Amino acid sequence: MTRMSLSPTHFRFISKLTSLAAAVLALSTPMVGGCKGESGNQLIGSWKFASLTGTTTNCFASAVFKDDAIVLNYPERPPLPNNPYSTAVPGRTVNMVVDRYMPSPSLVVVMANGDHVNYKFTDKDHMFFETPWGNCYYQRAD
Repeated sequence: MTRMSLSPTHFRFISKLTSLAAAVLALSTPMVGGCKGESGNQLIGSWKFASLTGTTTNCFASAVFKDDAIVLNYPERPPLPNNPYSTAVPGRTVNMVVDRYMPSPSLVVVMANGDHVNYKFTDKDHMFFETPWGNCYYQRAD
């Protein structure tokens, strides 16, 4: 029997397909109590950075999630140590228009700018999202 290996293109396709399946599951899960906001979306509101795991540098410092938009505030980042090609990244604010929120009791999938992000909830005031290099954890600020 021969062993199959996936090309990077096929791997990305399967990864997107898996994420799409998670979004469909989130849509099909019934809503139960404990949600913030009239829309039943517990992500709506202000959030602040709490901690991270791994070596990710993609965490935002604070965020405001509204019904139709997201404002992410990123801190200034110094050059990465031991990397001669790394440069400092200035702090910035990113504004995005939300295409759609897909909330469920422990997950909110945000569709924006042609992509999606999964925000997972550990309780009503704490959530995180995963990056390939670690998780970014947040707590409710409002």
